[in-house]
Amino acid sequence: LRMYTINSYPFLFILFFKQKTAYEMARMEFNRRFSKFPRVIVFCQRTQDVINAVKWARERGIRLRVRSGRHSYEGFSTVNGGIIIDVSEMNKVTVDRKNVVSFVQTGNPLASVYKKLWNKRVAI
Repeated sequence: LRMYTINSYPFLFILFFKQKTAYEMARMEFNRRFSKFPRVIVFCQRTQDVINAVKWARERGIRLRVRSGRHSYEGFSTVNGGIIIDVSEMNKVTVDRKNVVSFVQTGNPLASVYKKLWNKRVAI
């Protein structure tokens, strides 16, 4: 985990440019039928990382895609030459028993949500 600054935008994430092995693993989707080559892949860990990545891409006119589980069957979470904003590391689950509400970050696969809620003795 490192702090990066790209043109004055601070990012707290793991960032892959086109470096062979790490890049190949990071760009792969669950559906191997789609093989695209993004310019940058950002693994965000905070909301501010997502905001900064979107601003950075928009200011440069770079196409962006957001992915959380790499399971877009239609290949919508990947892009050639653009930026992928991966939120899979944003995977916290909290339970507020007093207000009977849960907060589930977007990086959680459904099976993980079930397991984390079960461990907190609640269920959907």
